[in-house]
Amino acid sequence: MTDKQQYKLLCELHPDVPLFAQYWYMECVCKGKEWNVILIRDGEGQIVASMPYLLVNKYGMRAVMQPVLSQTNGVWIADADHRSQEEKTNICNAIIQKISELRLKWFFQNFDSRFDCFDPFLNAGFRLSQRNTYVIEDIGDLQAVFAAFSAAKQRHIRKAERNGLKVDWQMQPGEFYDFHSQTLMQRGKVNHNSREVEVGLCQSALALGKGVIARITDTDGRTHAALFVVWHSDTAYYLIPATDERYKASGASTLVVWETLKYLQGKVRRFDFEGSMIESVAHSYRQFGTAEVHYFQVEKISSVFVKLWKLIHCK
Repeated sequence: MTDKQQYKLLCELHPDVPLFAQYWYMECVCKGKEWNVILIRDGEGQIVASMPYLLVNKYGMRAVMQPVLSQTNGVWIADADHRSQEEKTNICNAIIQKISELRLKWFFQNFDSRFDCFDPFLNAGFRLSQRNTYVIEDIGDLQAVFAAFSAAKQRHIRKAERNGLKVDWQMQPGEFYDFHSQTLMQRGKVNHNSREVEVGLCQSALALGKGVIARITDTDGRTHAALFVVWHSDTAYYLIPATDERYKASGASTLVVWETLKYLQGKVRRFDFEGSMIESVAHSYRQFGTAEVHYFQVEKISSVFVKLWKLIHCK
């Protein structure tokens, strides 16, 4: 049995493996690319830690990069809450040794916000950069959730409802991809997700009962906004939003969040807006009554070319 086959079984047995590191999710977002997993075993042969990774050729060099549509990958440690810091350090050192055996010129992954053993990575020359996401920690009481929205967000919802905008759940993955791509084109952007990956991810999530596409339409059947949400364990993720620029003042982009939260009640506890380092976007997420949650990018560059390229392009 290969490491990936064992990892598939591991994910089925351990729902605490985060969504973006789940076997089925990696299969979707790494479609047509090379991905694998590092597994660490104890003295009895039991898997105690894992780290899936996407291996790419970046500028002619071997690199591990963060897959598309994936907030995090990083290290998962079994029963982490019940392990000593020494145990976790030893596990991470074993992971780092396995990473070194990949002979990479560039390692770049985001680690889940619940991971808390970074010293071994810092000691091995990895660099950490903080990222932020915005989370509604408990959607169980929708009245309290709505009350925590800013006055502006509440007005947007009431305006949209007053003007007859409604939600439906019948949008098909291919239709959603076309709408998403169209809304990006309206803003002079390109959808960098391939049709195969985005549609495939939507189809898989829907088939597993771990995703939904919400669409907001007006009385004439025109689509104002749509949202693809995927969830696992206790958290749902605001993965792909799309709003028609012609109707950006209609309140649909806020209504679609509110209707999705109502749909998710009883399915998950938390709702993660996926975060942004763009202040205007972060401000919008904060208006939903969210808490700011930190996670870290973990990076190590062995190539002088990549270091120079980042120095020039990532100021």
